[in-house]
Amino acid sequence: MQLNTLQLNDKSITLEPGLPLLIGTVNGGRSRLTVSDAKRLKELETENARLKRLLAEAMLETKVTKEALRKKW
Repeated sequence: MQLNTLQLNDKSITLEPGLPLLIGTVNGGRSRLTVSDAKRLKELETENARLKRLLAEAMLETKVTKEALRKKW
């Protein structure tokens, strides 16, 4: 039986294939997170971080362009 280790938000979680991981929810209930769900969550977190960087770069470029145009007039 092989165990998978997943890194989520600086926490290492060991998951056994086929068995769900119980996680707490905002309302105090419980939800089930399977290995595939946890992997998808990690992929989404990585993509979200990449998109945030792209947005920050685009906003910075826009700000620099506006300041350059303001100085030309």
